[in-house]
Amino acid sequence: MADSDNSRTLSSVTRRSLLKFASGTLAARSATCPAVAESGGDPSLSLWRNWQAANQRAVTLGRRQARLERRLLEIAGRPHIQLAVPGQAKPVIVSTGAEIGKWLSGDTDMADARARARAELATKHRVWRHFDQRLGYSKAQAAESDAQDDEDVLLETLWATPARTGMGVAGKLHAMLKTGEPREGSPEFPWPQIRLLLIDLLRIDSASSDSKIV
Repeated sequence: MADSDNSRTLSSVTRRSLLKFASGTLAARSATCPAVAESGGDPSLSLWRNWQAANQRAVTLGRRQARLERRLLEIAGRPHIQLAVPGQAKPVIVSTGAEIGKWLSGDTDMADARARARAELATKHRVWRHFDQRLGYSKAQAAESDAQDDEDVLLETLWATPARTGMGVAGKLHAMLKTGEPREGSPEFPWPQIRLLLIDLLRIDSASSDSKIV
């Protein structure tokens, strides 16, 4: 009867609750499963646990970076200027001195316009750097990039490591859904099928442990 109850519960969950339940189940299994294959363990589960931690760190840092970027844009604006270019109906957006030289190239008649534009752009960059340093945006951006690199390395190692248990396979499917699905609950092949495979593996595990999604 417990198997039937779990089957109905697992088959009706949303992607979000499925990933949450899979994370909890896999975390519990990886905590008790030896990481060394020779001792009867599943190294893919240990790798999944490390990847999961790296993924959560990257997501947290990404949200922080996004908050700081929004704040920096509110205070300083973007480090670019609008350039009035002869012959152009609309102003051109430039962010470097080289771009100014490209659009305002030509004879000495443009020299004053180039100098004014470069001075305006330099002021924009000084303001941006000042508030960037105060808020720590660039540092947060670098930390997020490093965290994403760490996650990518662990993910590639996870794909390359053979799973020795059903939960090891479930860990790979969980990682695949979390990182690869183009949008939540995508109806396109193979994402519904991958979700069903993950549900099958969780159902098998939950039948033996009598656990349920909450």
